[in-house]
Amino acid sequence: MRNGCIIGNPGQHLPTAWATSPYVPKYELTDAMPDEAIYRWETYGPVACTHVCPWVPSLCEYKGITCDRRRLEAEAVHLAKFPAAVPEKPFPTIGTDEKAMLEELMEDV
Repeated sequence: MRNGCIIGNPGQHLPTAWATSPYVPKYELTDAMPDEAIYRWETYGPVACTHVCPWVPSLCEYKGITCDRRRLEAEAVHLAKFPAAVPEKPFPTIGTDEKAMLEELMEDV
């Protein structure tokens, strides 16, 4: 983990945009968890309900992400347009209701 902040290192987990931005103390941030500080948020943000929320529900709660039918429909469309952008299968801990709804929506796309 000690190489996780070194830009270009295979173990880098800190987003480059965040790592190269000027330091701002946390008490001066307008958002305690800006999108650019979240690893691969540009990839997983659009599919947060199926790929993030099952693992980190507190993040989705903080970000105000509601996994309703409208959001899951948008995720299904995104996955249909960009199938290689994210792993093929959502995390196995996805809720049964959400998984069934997503599979049903994927059939319509």
